[in-house]
Amino acid sequence: MRETLHFIIGIATLVCITGAIWNGTAYRDVHQIKKKAPKYLESFEYRIVGYEGFQGGMIHGGGVWYQVEDSDGYLYTLCVREWRGELHLYDITCLNAVKVRQ
Repeated sequence: MRETLHFIIGIATLVCITGAIWNGTAYRDVHQIKKKAPKYLESFEYRIVGYEGFQGGMIHGGGVWYQVEDSDGYLYTLCVREWRGELHLYDITCLNAVKVRQ
């Protein structure tokens, strides 16, 4: 019984440490991306019309999701991530190819 209790405590400790490390690394870029993303998106002639949230990833760090409008008035949802010090756009999806402006 005593060995089982020690085993359970050891596993619980390992899970807590792993969770803390994952949480610390998976979302490591989110704050920097939020600061840099508006200017970066403007360079592509996108205008931010909505913030959709963020996500984490162990290998590549965090990503921030936005809804943006292009210069022709089309709406997109996309994710901005940092890779090796540069921002990149991922998962760009046009939302039904509907124009915002007439």
